[in-house]
Amino acid sequence: MKHIQKGKEPEFFRQWKKGCSPDWNPDWAALDGEGKIKRQLMEHLVEEQGGICCYCNRELRDNDFHIEHFRPKDKYPKQALEYENLLISCQRQLQQSEPVHCGMKKGNWFEEEVTVSPLEPDCERLFEYLEDGRIRAAGNDSRADETIKRLGLDINKLRELRKAAISAVLDVENLENLERQELLKLINAYRQRNNNNKFQPFCIAIVQILEGLL
Repeated sequence: MKHIQKGKEPEFFRQWKKGCSPDWNPDWAALDGEGKIKRQLMEHLVEEQGGICCYCNRELRDNDFHIEHFRPKDKYPKQALEYENLLISCQRQLQQSEPVHCGMKKGNWFEEEVTVSPLEPDCERLFEYLEDGRIRAAGNDSRADETIKRLGLDINKLRELRKAAISAVLDVENLENLERQELLKLINAYRQRNNNNKFQPFCIAIVQILEGLL
């Protein structure tokens, strides 16, 4: 999980919620009916997150993503349109036999005491990644452990994707010949957005593995 820094609510969304008549009372159903506004909002959230899923950090592509309510809208209807509660999670329309994870698996589950939020500044340190793609709770943290289970973050599909991303870096970067300062520079590069304003998929997993080489 990567820390997501929420920006200011976009003006177009604020104006839509404000409406142009005194009796306007927007809700999620109204947004669902506003295809253009919803698409614009999704694009804005994808850019805000640097093109990766708010939970597993895989690449968001092929329209295979959806707006995720960190606090489920069915349980917290008053927060359904609060910008701070809106994220982008991977998976949208599942293929037959496709494993469910992230926002799709989370569904309406939310428990304040045990749910790790990607909006928490220190969320990254609560998870530990291994070269084989596994993810586990760092220091046996109970919140991280529960979040991994509830979001399916350690299923085989995500393990294999993380493993491939990590292996690609370890195989290509010729790490054995890098000096400490060069390795630090490489780590910093994976923490940053690229020229397309996107993060490397599974960037935090890659960063952790590289930091283990210092």
